[in-house]
Amino acid sequence: TVSGPIAMASGTLDINEDSVISGTIVQGGSASIDVATGKTLTYSGAALSLGEYTLTLTGGGTLSNTNSLTLGNASSVLNVTGPNTVSGPIALTAGTLDIDEDSSISGAIVQGGSASIDVAQDKTLTYSGTAISLGEHTLTLAGGGILSNTNSLTLGNALSVLNVTGSNTVSGPIALT
Repeated sequence: TVSGPIAMASGTLDINEDSVISGTIVQGGSASIDVATGKTLTYSGAALSLGEYTLTLTGGGTLSNTNSLTLGNASSVLNVTGPNTVSGPIALTAGTLDIDEDSSISGAIVQGGSASIDVAQDKTLTYSGTAISLGEHTLTLAGGGILSNTNSLTLGNALSVLNVTGSNTVSGPIALT
């Protein structure tokens, strides 16, 4: 267990065993979290704001975050390069959720602004969290992969736009309310 703050300006936080971080992680540059296959990093610190940087999640394990991973800048990127699972919330206010390998997200994705989900060709993002409400925003799906969502992508506002670019597939429900 790490209870003090961690400043990530670059480099890799390498997790090879089940681990707990209860202190705050502050991202000050592009960095990586590598969670080994079959292992879980439980992060209960404050919301992790990516700022204008890229956070790469790799290794095949699970990131279990209590508070959100926040993409709040047009340059924010959460890049999942391994067959990882994110079991906590993601605040997608701007930026890109970039999925390069078959991965899953079971925490809620909350869209608070126009943003993108990019799933690489022949890869699948399995999303079992709550419905994603686009609100008055645009959600762009890019990359040519598959978004397999259990609950709906909800276009419930006259300004809601689901912009599918390329040969993407949405294999779950879309609600036009």
